[in-house]
Amino acid sequence: MENKKVRNICIALLFIMLFIYLVICVNSIMNHNKIGAFAYKFYIMSSDSSESNANSGDLVIAKSVKPEDIKENDSIIYKRNDSMVVKKVIGTDKENGNTNIYIENDNVILNESIQNAQIMGKVVHTIKGFGNVALFIQSPLGTINILLIALCVFIIIKKISKNSQVKDADINHNEDNKKVNDEN
Repeated sequence: MENKKVRNICIALLFIMLFIYLVICVNSIMNHNKIGAFAYKFYIMSSDSSESNANSGDLVIAKSVKPEDIKENDSIIYKRNDSMVVKKVIGTDKENGNTNIYIENDNVILNESIQNAQIMGKVVHTIKGFGNVALFIQSPLGTINILLIALCVFIIIKKISKNSQVKDADINHNEDNKKVNDEN
């Protein structure tokens, strides 16, 4: 009976994990690789950013903040054209109620000021290389792998459960035989 309970719990956890995986994939596709939870958003870097130590394939976790809460030396993620860019802030000032944010220059971006609407958030953590894993999991091949792993786990749970039922039946059969022998 206890093995059946464990099996049901494992199957329920498997379905919950698959459901969460599907929600993340659908959310990511609908929001162009931006996955969010509460005030945090997750971004996958598509190019290197030497100033912020974020490299291509990294997963960047950013917290939604008000522009006036961004300080010098903070790393921010902002929208530039159709891509997301992570840069280090070199200064801020207020003008007509708006906060202007100035970022470090590089080979592509020179003397750029970031407007409030462009700011996606303040970078709080970077997970090296995990963006590549997330992209793979969201790909058709990754989806097939996740489903195959789930199927294998389900089959293993079923085999373990079946083996334990056979053992329980053997034990009960042996106990019944012992009682019959003791009575004789």
